[in-house]
Amino acid sequence: MQSHNLRLLAGAVLTAGLLAGCGQPAELSRDQYLELKSEILRPPGEVIPKIIFPFKVLTMLIGDDSFFRIDAYYPERRLYGFGGVIYRGLKLRTARIVCHSRGISFSSYNHAHKKYSLSGLTYKEAVDESIRLARLLMMDRKKYGKESSNPEIEEKSARLNLELEGVYYEDMFLIKVDGQGKTEIYISPPYECISFADVKDSIQVDPYRLVRIMPEPQTPAEELFDIAAQIKGARRVIVSDSLYHYYEVFAAVYPLSDLDTLDSDPGVFRSDCREINAFIHIKTIDTVYFNGKLVDDCTLKSLLDRSESGISVVVAVDSTVECGKIIETLKLIKDDLGPVGNRVFIIPYSIIEGHEPRLDTRFIPE
Repeated sequence: MQSHNLRLLAGAVLTAGLLAGCGQPAELSRDQYLELKSEILRPPGEVIPKIIFPFKVLTMLIGDDSFFRIDAYYPERRLYGFGGVIYRGLKLRTARIVCHSRGISFSSYNHAHKKYSLSGLTYKEAVDESIRLARLLMMDRKKYGKESSNPEIEEKSARLNLELEGVYYEDMFLIKVDGQGKTEIYISPPYECISFADVKDSIQVDPYRLVRIMPEPQTPAEELFDIAAQIKGARRVIVSDSLYHYYEVFAAVYPLSDLDTLDSDPGVFRSDCREINAFIHIKTIDTVYFNGKLVDDCTLKSLLDRSESGISVVVAVDSTVECGKIIETLKLIKDDLGPVGNRVFIIPYSIIEGHEPRLDTRFIPE
């Protein structure tokens, strides 16, 4: 009887252990997630041999090591031969081994990725979606040539590649922001996730280090200004749409550079020492004013087309305007006036309402 009871007790303990193991994965904090993500993007030296050993054997057998040279600009390369299968295996194996080396379950990281990443996907889902988008791009290019017919797929693929591969540009900070204001910040080199505090510390040392702000199209303009407020000392700031087929414009975003005086002096653009040639007010997605006149996109493009290059442009936006509309306007400024010699100021309209800049319109057509 006693033996029977012991067996029942042992079974109960085992069952409880199994049930506990089947529970929800431990929840990671955002800091824990970012630290793990940085190591997965750039695995510590001691775990690399464990990660690549089976794949090295496989490449020796199939004679193809192209997946070791994944390029963010050409994600379809991961489809060569067994590329899709190999890429998936490499990414998941890397994540599992790094998590295990830190005493954290992969399941916990997988769910944290869904909670904290801008894609809103688990790590497994993000890897699979990246491969799916790469295949779509490859088929698209086979059908239409080098340029894809679907920029939306290019955009999604670029942002997901960044999430999985890190930054491929030298010496810059990249700040991604989604429609709800959630941010991810990367530094290159060494291709890792960091915080705003890290950016501030680095900018204090080198204010001319490049900062790229990449908002989702639906991000409200007020989020763009909130980000700028956290990196006030930065002197070289680019606003762009994506990394794959991107437009970029160097811009002074309020309160960056010398725009932090607007709070105390809304009429700063009226000073004699500053020449402003064009004033664009974006009120809503369909309501845009150019030098006080209501214009549509075609008229705005025509006016910028006929303006001389090298002019200074103030783009004032209402807080609810989406960044997608700002990017569209910046595209017109860059395409029609050229990337060099233009000074672009992006500011909240509410700050200068009633204090619109004094304009020098000699270089602007009527």
